Amino acid sequence: MDAPTQYALAYVLSSTAGIRVFVTLLAVSLAMHWGFLPPPAHQFAWLASDGALAVLVVASILEVLGDKIPLLDHGLHVLHTVAKPLAGALIAGSVVQPGNDPSLLLLGVLGGANALAIHGVSATARAASTATTGGLANPIVSVVEDGLAIGGILLGWFMPFLAAAIVLAATIVAIVCVRRLLAYVAAHRQRRLEASTATT
Repeated sequence: MDAPTQYALAYVLSSTAGIRVFVTLLAVSLAMHWGFLPPPAHQFAWLASDGALAVLVVASILEVLGDKIPLLDHGLHVLHTVAKPLAGALIAGSVVQPGNDPSLLLLGVLGGANALAIHGVSATARAASTATTGGLANPIVSVVEDGLAIGGILLGWFMPFLAAAIVLAATIVAIVCVRRLLAYVAAHRQRRLEASTATT
């Protein structure tokens, strides 16, 4: 795997970590465990261990199921504010080989920042869903996020450059949509406030 491919894959996977942190880490762990990725820098080698793999399987199942439960999903999102940037940094350092980028610290910061940005979009969309539907639509949003994360991971392995382009375009579209949704929610609240004020 050449350096540009590694960078594209790191971008895609740090992005999917912003949606499903443990599922993405599990995918990286499996790829390292089965030899689909070159050996990483020594500080990331533990990710390919049997113990890490077992923990990530359990964590991934809990993450996917827990995100479908109202209120618990918001608690998970709070925890993910810390977990996702750390995972993004870990993934970037694991995927890009040290010989291709001597600045692993900078690479980790960029991977973590990307994961945090994607998480911000996801959390904002979830908050808007809660505000407009009382949380009833949150499990549907969660299933969509599952599909986006798994689809991004699979496409990233087989077509990393195409996946990177799609992730970039989708991120821009998502940011625009979230901004419009927030504006709609704010306007809706304002109308309700004005209506309640008028009746009193």
